[in-house]
Amino acid sequence: MDKYFYKIKAVWMFLAIWSVALLLRPFEEGASTSSIRLLTLVGFLLFWLAYPLFLVFSSAVTKVTQSLRVFVAASFVAFSIALILRPLNDPNSVTDQWYSAIGGIAMLCVQFGAVRAITGAERQRGLYPLWGGFGAWLSLFSFPFFGVFFIHNRYKRLVEHAADGSVPLITEQFQKQGNKADPFQAETSDKDFEGEMLYTGDLIEVFETLDQSEILIVKSVLDEERITYHFSGDFFGMSGILVSPARLFVPNDAKGRVLAILKELQIGV
Repeated sequence: MDKYFYKIKAVWMFLAIWSVALLLRPFEEGASTSSIRLLTLVGFLLFWLAYPLFLVFSSAVTKVTQSLRVFVAASFVAFSIALILRPLNDPNSVTDQWYSAIGGIAMLCVQFGAVRAITGAERQRGLYPLWGGFGAWLSLFSFPFFGVFFIHNRYKRLVEHAADGSVPLITEQFQKQGNKADPFQAETSDKDFEGEMLYTGDLIEVFETLDQSEILIVKSVLDEERITYHFSGDFFGMSGILVSPARLFVPNDAKGRVLAILKELQIGV
């Protein structure tokens, strides 16, 4: 899903939201009670709920636990029930105010879940955008106006930095002219590009070592072969000794090639 959603520009999203809203506007006149409720739900989904739900349930780059998904799903169900049960013929009644309050709190809970998902993933990758979680929530709350531009920019930046073992590997490649290539582009032999080849498969561990010379050799060869890789635990203490095993992760679709290289180098076999 991220592969396609990443390519959508915020300005097109903004125009699409308001275009659909304008198209639905004429249907409100003379509509039945059930139709009005349905149109209201669609409006809330477009303006305030669809993007948070995507971040929690459809994106592979956000940090989402099962309990967070349950919380957001329950909040969305509560919002829908409040919208269905809210009386439309008496907007100033106590019952209407209660259901409006329940629906408003439930909607905020859905947005809060999305904020947790995106800020948790950002912290995991060392990204600390201005205003942090409050900025993410403000962007979601003002989504149909200017918020779509800010939150979608944060999402796209997160996608470009997603390069650990829990999500699809995404690296950047640049054209000689300096333009960024599609981070989801598969391996290519196009001479207009230089740098790392790109893979979108899940990362898989192929070997671990405490020998710094092996790490240097492997890095050199993989760079030469233009294979994307990730070393986890590749760090040293003050003594200059590797304090934990360095574990090599490579894209799943490059596993066979990397294992053949390691066997040829007689490393990890």
